[in-house]
Amino acid sequence: MVFGQNPATNHPRMLNELRAAAKRGATIVSINPLKEKGLDRFASPQHPLDLVNGGAEISSLFIRPTLAATSR
Repeated sequence: MVFGQNPATNHPRMLNELRAAAKRGATIVSINPLKEKGLDRFASPQHPLDLVNGGAEISSLFIRPTLAATSR
């Protein structure tokens, strides 16, 4: 579990670890108001086939939270 991080933006090296976890079958859920492209699919320069086929799928599920509005 990783909370309060934006790996695609702030920790790009972490994407290799998330890619490996996803390849092993781990469920990765991204909860973020911004849909980070790197958590959707990631093409690692260390894996040339990723560059050709559009990258590896990272997130199993993306959830975009919204703020609840109160009416008066």
